[in-house]
Amino acid sequence: TTTHGNPYIICPPASGLDIFIFFLGNYFAHAARVTTRPGATALEGFAIAVLALLFPASGWIQRYLGTKVLVQTSVQSELRIEARAGTLCTLRRTKKWRPR
Repeated sequence: TTTHGNPYIICPPASGLDIFIFFLGNYFAHAARVTTRPGATALEGFAIAVLALLFPASGWIQRYLGTKVLVQTSVQSELRIEARAGTLCTLRRTKKWRPR
């Protein structure tokens, strides 16, 4: 135990259990922070979080190596995925609009 020159601070040495709990907490915090693609289902989000726990580099692989989805839970059209994500919009031309 040390005080680092400050009598109001007491720093006991870290035990093996302390280090284990620290790393375990970091792994769970990492899994909770992993983002999913827009329109992903709750099951896909859960699967991606589990993959982040088991393989911490899975998020990097998904983002930077071009993998669209690590776990494909169902085959859906892109239009459905965009509709669930709320990214659809409608454009209407006015009678005055003319192409240039």
